[in-house]
Amino acid sequence: MTRTQKTFVWTLSTFLTLLVVLVLIIVFFDWNRIKPPLNAKVSEELHRAFAINGNLSVVWRPEPDESGWRAWVPWPHVVAEDLSLGNPDWSKQA
Repeated sequence: MTRTQKTFVWTLSTFLTLLVVLVLIIVFFDWNRIKPPLNAKVSEELHRAFAINGNLSVVWRPEPDESGWRAWVPWPHVVAEDLSLGNPDWSKQA
């Protein structure tokens, strides 16, 4: 094997390894751990109370509108249950 081929094989294997590690992190990470900082950041940006009271998870499923080979590939989708968003300060109704 030539030096160029070895470099190409190492580069490709490194890229694939990093891709697999990224997918495994997405699959096995407990997404509920990021709820407190996420709630605080969204509340700060929207200037009103925001909370994810339910489960926060990532599920893998294919895109419904895709066609061709992309219809077969599952993509990560963030699912948040039981969201609450407070009214803005200028609102008169509760």
